[in-house]
Amino acid sequence: MKALVGIVAWILRDFGPLLVFYVTNHFFGFVPAIIVAMAWSVADVTLIKLRKQEVSTFLEFSITVTLLFGVVDLYLQGPFLFRYEAVLSNVVTGVFFALTLRGKKSLIQEFAERRALAGGTAVPINPDTIYYFRLCTRVWVVYFFLKAAFYAWTAYRYDLEKALAIRLLVGNVTFYALLFVSIFLARPIILSLRRLGLTPSARPEPATPPA
Repeated sequence: MKALVGIVAWILRDFGPLLVFYVTNHFFGFVPAIIVAMAWSVADVTLIKLRKQEVSTFLEFSITVTLLFGVVDLYLQGPFLFRYEAVLSNVVTGVFFALTLRGKKSLIQEFAERRALAGGTAVPINPDTIYYFRLCTRVWVVYFFLKAAFYAWTAYRYDLEKALAIRLLVGNVTFYALLFVSIFLARPIILSLRRLGLTPSARPEPATPPA
């Protein structure tokens, strides 16, 4: 139960602006969604600062994307990008995940560390787990780009109502399946990678040249 509460807290912290935007938009429309998302973002960041914690990279990204797409839709007075908005958001998210591979920590490693702080099961940070985090981040990059391509195809192939139904089904099933694998199967995957000789600890040490 504690681990589940930790995961929920982590999801609400980093994905909160996106979640409240899409939920409010679904039931009440664009204007309330933007207002609620902005209010959530301000309250979330304020709470983090009061606790003297660091605002995560993904939370900054989540707030930026939520407000950007929301304001664009509001400014154009209607869901102008609605048919292809999911395509664009997946491309942007994929690019963001890929850019974190250029930094000191991949985004999946940051997620794992923040989940541990939120009360989830901690994954020890060592060369093998860092290798897994970077590999997992690459998998998510490929996933977002493939999903964007699939969404573009459905938007072109089907009418809006049918395309949305397909997106809802395929998007949710694949997202939560990959999320489950990334979180709950991390240890067995790392062990499998180690047995295959792919992790740093399983690779032979370079030979020391004779003096």
